[in-house]
Amino acid sequence: MTWRQIASAPRDGTEFLAFGPQGYTVGFFRFDAHRKKRYFAVCYGTTWAGGSMFKATHWAPLPEPPTEDPIHE
Repeated sequence: MTWRQIASAPRDGTEFLAFGPQGYTVGFFRFDAHRKKRYFAVCYGTTWAGGSMFKATHWAPLPEPPTEDPIHE
């Protein structure tokens, strides 16, 4: 995996692995039509929260999900 500067992260809503001083998280950039600007959002399970508390410095694409289903094997 290659880490990239956060300025080069996708801006189309694609989720990615983010790294910053607080550690790792999954996040994405979201567009706020009211303020007419994009901001970083942090994912928590299937929900998200504004990312003002998490200061991402680097990003990487998410890996492919597992293909096997260990629960039903």
